[in-house]
Amino acid sequence: MIYIEDRYGVKFIDRIRERIRENLGVNTCKCDIKATKGIGNITSKIGGLISSGKNGHECVIIIFDNDGGKKRNPNPYSKNSKEKYVDNKNIVDLKINEEKIDMVNVYLIVFENAIEKDWIEKGINQELPKDYKKYNLPKYANKIDIKFLKEKDENFKNFITIIDP
Repeated sequence: MIYIEDRYGVKFIDRIRERIRENLGVNTCKCDIKATKGIGNITSKIGGLISSGKNGHECVIIIFDNDGGKKRNPNPYSKNSKEKYVDNKNIVDLKINEEKIDMVNVYLIVFENAIEKDWIEKGINQELPKDYKKYNLPKYANKIDIKFLKEKDENFKNFITIIDP
């Protein structure tokens, strides 16, 4: 199960997954992708997303923007945790109703700024036009250089590793 903040990100991530399979030869898993828009601030909902995502899915991936560090980190963090995370800046010890959430196979991909800056602009090697609108996000999935991102972007490398069963 993949959760992404933005509804336009669903098609974008699905197409990126397909391109990784087609162009990089990675046998990517086919997984459900859902937007969290309307659920509320994603950082305040991570525990619930993990809990519902683990129901019927082998792993949960949560992708969200950090908006240049403006968002607070989700929940308190435990440095002693042994669970694997893509976002190695922080490791989560989450609880819902005082029950610790099983964090095995749960991954956070946190963009330093936003997906547009961190993957698209880097992947097309230019800034987005000033008139860029969020609904254009899926179109850029075919334009970015995924081989370049695989070499130069830690989050992209980690994303590939996670979706490779």
